[in-house]
Amino acid sequence: MILNKEKFRFNMEERHLHHLSASDVPISAVTVFNDRAEVTRRDIAVQLQSGMNEVILENVSKQIIPASIRVEGHGVALIHEVQLATTKMSSNETRPPRIKALDDELKKLEDEFYILQDKERVLWQKVETLDKITEQIGRAALKSSHDKPFSFSDDAINGVSKFFAFYEKNSLETRTRHRDASKQTKDVEEKLNKVKGEIDAFERGDKSCRNISVILEHKGAESERTVLLTISYQVTCASWFPTYDIRVQSDKENEHNMKLSYFGTIRQNTGEDWNNVNVVLSTAIPALGGHIPKLGTLQAEFKKVVPPSIKAAPYAAKRPMMALCATSESFMYDEMEVEPMVAEAKRDTLSTTFNIERPNTIPSDNSEHRITIAVLSFELFLLHETVPVKNPTAFLTAIVRNNSSYPLLRGRASIYFNNSFVCQSIIKAVSPNERFICSLGRDAEVKVTYKPLSQFTEQSGLIAKSLCRVHDQRIVIKNNKASDILLTVKEQIPKSTNEKMKIKLFSPEIIENVKISEKKPHDVLELPKIGAVLNEDHNLEWTLNLKSGEEKELVVKWCIEYPSTETIEFHEEFSRRTVC
Repeated sequence: MILNKEKFRFNMEERHLHHLSASDVPISAVTVFNDRAEVTRRDIAVQLQSGMNEVILENVSKQIIPASIRVEGHGVALIHEVQLATTKMSSNETRPPRIKALDDELKKLEDEFYILQDKERVLWQKVETLDKITEQIGRAALKSSHDKPFSFSDDAINGVSKFFAFYEKNSLETRTRHRDASKQTKDVEEKLNKVKGEIDAFERGDKSCRNISVILEHKGAESERTVLLTISYQVTCASWFPTYDIRVQSDKENEHNMKLSYFGTIRQNTGEDWNNVNVVLSTAIPALGGHIPKLGTLQAEFKKVVPPSIKAAPYAAKRPMMALCATSESFMYDEMEVEPMVAEAKRDTLSTTFNIERPNTIPSDNSEHRITIAVLSFELFLLHETVPVKNPTAFLTAIVRNNSSYPLLRGRASIYFNNSFVCQSIIKAVSPNERFICSLGRDAEVKVTYKPLSQFTEQSGLIAKSLCRVHDQRIVIKNNKASDILLTVKEQIPKSTNEKMKIKLFSPEIIENVKISEKKPHDVLELPKIGAVLNEDHNLEWTLNLKSGEEKELVVKWCIEYPSTETIEFHEEFSRRTVC
């Protein structure tokens, strides 16, 4: 089918109109991006008349992006124009399928609600009747006792016992049924209010409808009137993000395996239900239109340091947050501790696309719907780690290599260890064959004791006096597990920032200094060596084997020498490469 780019003007009388309702033309495929989706309806069969024809696909999603509409066709016809029209919805026009379904559901819920209300009233009336009968019998017995003393004969006692047994059984049973009916009434009332809210939102909302118009010219033979159209367009109010379930199994024979369930979580509120469609998940940023973007000149220059304005100081004191963020084009709030899910993907040169094998149904309800991308099995090593200066707890860590062909995108992960839920964490972006680390939570069977710090200062030198501050820290580790473990203790060793300041490490003995250039490749999967190393951040990493039931005391001892005329202070810095 040919698209004619020339401009034509035709009178409405010259066109043969073909009206198609979007609800009657099923959606074939949906490609979901991070902030939108592309909806495709394939093989729309239309019987054209000779001459000009206008095919109108009525009542498509109100979230449609006009510039994104594309039409392809197969058959003998010429496409002259494709446009999007917005018209007012007439009072007698058919309501959208979802609203019609909600109308039907509302009627059913109202009937159920009234039936339960009637049942609730009848049961409570029965309870009140039983109580009144009991009260009347008691009054009759008291009244008879004034005329004649009440006789506790066997017949009287049996009669009273039978009545109270009857009352107890029926009263308790009726009250239980009344409570159940009350609970059911409340549940149905909640559903009823929710459906009413959705219908009211539609009634208050936009009453216009979006129609896609395709103008075609048919010049073929009578036998070639049928054409097949494929219409696709992008819509907002749709997105997806990756999530994971990570399950690690470990047995007494030290055999470990990890099963990672890779999910795409989709949320859409486009007004169109995606029923039994082929879903594609993509991290690409879709482009609108057919024009290539223009590039400006990228100039490099030295950053100019602007001294703070004195006049602005009082205002800055009143508004510290605004003063902090004013120099940045984008900012994040202090309370947002987790980075955005898609921040890692923005740095990728190539996009990632996942084709979901089975058709899926994603209703337009603005709820999260999870579909499976893949279930992967990984090889791993287990390692215990502790940073006692921050938290005297041993954490179990899995060192894993992504040996699959699937890239792992940054996303939220629920972690399970030996069928027990451990925690929720964030997985960074991991390429195929790349190594990554996954925390499996705390291990209470490994006890870490961070003893009180012992430090003292000595003075030396007759003319140029200097001070030597000695830092002696002892850490006790006990393995209460039934198996041996490999554990790495991480401790800070100060790094000198001045030639007058000298730092000496007495304990432990360093086996090697790890430089950034000597770091292991990302595809190498192995455990750390036994012994102590200083990593690229000048932090001590002391790895040791602990047998079952064994306890060890580690001594971290260092001193710092500096002139007696100076004062030492410590502050902690994080390099960018260590921040997730």
